[in-house]
Amino acid sequence: MKAGLNREKIIEAAAKLADEKGTADLTLSGLASALGIKPPSLYKHFGGGLEELNRELMLYGC
Repeated sequence: MKAGLNREKIIEAAAKLADEKGTADLTLSGLASALGIKPPSLYKHFGGGLEELNRELMLYGC
């Protein structure tokens, strides 16, 4: 796992991708690629996967 990676940084990166591509096209593999990690690493922070991440994005304002 990339050092210093946390939920906040993941949400910020996901929000940026969602702004660029739209939330419908946001994938864990695309997000992981943007963060320089492997998709399974995201489950350490978001055990519910994309569904949990999408809920957080709604709270974040996306």
